[in-house]
Amino acid sequence: MEDFDLESASEDDLDKIQQIAEEGGLCHYPKPVLRWLIREKFIMAAKKGGRTIAYFSYLIFPWIKRAFLLQIGIKKEHRGKGLGSKLLTLLCQKMKRENGTKEIFAHTLKPRVVKLFQRQRWSVFARFFGVAVVQKAIK
Repeated sequence: MEDFDLESASEDDLDKIQQIAEEGGLCHYPKPVLRWLIREKFIMAAKKGGRTIAYFSYLIFPWIKRAFLLQIGIKKEHRGKGLGSKLLTLLCQKMKRENGTKEIFAHTLKPRVVKLFQRQRWSVFARFFGVAVVQKAIK
């Protein structure tokens, strides 16, 4: 497992986040959307040597104690090293500690990503049109 620092993303991370999303085949969020997510502190960047190597973005629904993971992106050369699993663990810890979140949801079209979630004890909540919606109860 690689060492990295996790911090709130800044405007300086925006282009790197878009690049990581593109190389990972993730949904392309326009810059105004990313800027809003960054401003609201809904994107966390994993950095190694000051360079962004991964990120996750999310939304919080505090009135129902739920969160939704929008994306988790990892730079190609850092994949397969446990970084995705570590980021999911850190997301769950952050949501519980800062927001009292009781449940997190996410969705994916990629079967290998479903397996990553399941290894982290997420369960498949629903499937439709090739999309898997996964959930994790936070204890």
